[in-house]
This record gives sequence, C-alpha cells and structure tokens, in this order.
Amino acid sequence: DAVDFMNRSLLLDPDFRAPYINLGVAYLRLKLFEKTLEISEACLERHPQSPQCHYHIGIACCQLALLVEGCEGLCGDLKRRAIEAFHEARESEEGQKRRPEGS
Repeated sequence: DAVDFMNRSLLLDPDFRAPYINLGVAYLRLKLFEKTLEISEACLERHPQSPQCHYHIGIACCQLALLVEGCEGLCGDLKRRAIEAFHEARESEEGQKRRPEGS
C-alpha cells in the first residue's frame, strides 16, 4: 500500500521532503488526523519552509475539532491551531507565490 511505500522511503532518506507531504495527504484521506499531525510536524522539524504541512495541520485540526464538538476547551484549541497553521501556509514564501494577483 502507498502509505507503507512512503514510510519505507522515509527510512531510506529522512531528509527528502516529498514523502512527508504525500503521507500527510494520504493520512488526511484515510481520516487519520492524529497521524497527519505527527507526520506534518516531523516534516516541519526538517523542512520549516513547507506550507503544505502547515495546511495539512490546519485541515487535521479542523476535522478533529468537528469530532470533539462537545469539549469546548479542546475544540477551541484545535480551531486556534488550525487558523495559525492556515496563516503560516498562506504567508510562507511558497504560499505567496501561489496566491492569485490582487489577493
């Protein structure tokens, strides 16, 4: 399965950024939001200029917040973290390049 192959590729070269990003996408699609956070945070430790990982963290936090609606404290923390992650992604150098003109 693709997740296994990407995890193996990280063992071969933990400094290669692409598997981290692809694992983040795969975990989001599998609704493994905690795993998404783990792999995205690991990527940011090695590659701080990775807006895709900030975006994945934002999506995972939003989804987790929806799952814990009844717990106001945790839900609020997740929402704040999501907003911060989206802001980081948007304001990054790469995020600025992808913005449409005038926005």
